[in-house]
Amino acid sequence: MHDYDYYLFDWDGTLMNSTEIWVQAMHENLLKYNLNLPREVLLASMGDWKDLIKHGLPADEHPKYHIVTGELAAARMPAAPLYEGAKEMLHALKKEGKKLGLVTASRPMIIEAMLAKHGLDDIFEVIVTSDDVAEHKPHPAGILKALEQLGATDKTRAVMIGDTTRDTLAAKNAGIDHIIFYPVDAHFALEELTVHGKPVAVIREWTQFAPHIQR
Repeated sequence: MHDYDYYLFDWDGTLMNSTEIWVQAMHENLLKYNLNLPREVLLASMGDWKDLIKHGLPADEHPKYHIVTGELAAARMPAAPLYEGAKEMLHALKKEGKKLGLVTASRPMIIEAMLAKHGLDDIFEVIVTSDDVAEHKPHPAGILKALEQLGATDKTRAVMIGDTTRDTLAAKNAGIDHIIFYPVDAHFALEELTVHGKPVAVIREWTQFAPHIQR
């Protein structure tokens, strides 16, 4: 694996095993609009719920839908675990002197609560949430904002790690490398995740990641 100075992470489905919580919250809220959408549509819409408008969600209801779905998910999020080895991997990177950033479509209140719960309050130098950028992944705005705040001027020294095509395409659009997190319970086909370019690595579990860290 290449040696990087800046590691940008997605949160849901990458560090925290919370994708199912979001899918359930989306589904439950959509039923209020008489929409019973397939699971694959919900998964594809995660990270930018504006996509749901083309599936029947009234455009003027989108802001309310965003807030209510977040509230439903937040109430259940304390039950979501970190992926095995994720916390140890982050601390190992930190010990190696790497600069860590979080780029997520989740709202600040959820991220702040979960970081505190898992003792990760001080692990990230930069956190970019849904409230910090107008455009979300696969748009590169979040990644570019994180790199700017980290003072990363050489993009070859940065990598984005995520579990969806939104993450991989956002990395491509930002001009940096990407790593795919692909656990046993992955929600997407690997072929789908690699359609936008070859990743530097595919990580099946975080306990595999730390040994690849280079000085």
